[in-house]
Amino acid sequence: MKLRSPLNCLAVGWLIILAPFFLVTYELVNQFTATRANINSVVYSWEQYIPFIPLTIIPYCSLALLYNISLFLCRSVSEQTRQDCRLELASTIACISFFTISSSF
Repeated sequence: MKLRSPLNCLAVGWLIILAPFFLVTYELVNQFTATRANINSVVYSWEQYIPFIPLTIIPYCSLALLYNISLFLCRSVSEQTRQDCRLELASTIACISFFTISSSF
């Protein structure tokens, strides 16, 4: 456990940076989209036949847990830094994509 302590502290540090970054960018994009008057959606006709199963929210919510755990599974500082950059890049690309798609309609 001694060897993991510095990595765990660094993982907590990254989460202190990543969590607000994710929440703020996600909220800003959602707020901007909510203020728009005409938002279209792309829905395929076959999608109406997909049943809604309430328990599917559990795997969806587990993504947040996996997001956080991923930093604690890294074995080195460089691996943790790469994972942090990947998470930041994925969040940024997702926000830009959502913003771009919602603005193009």
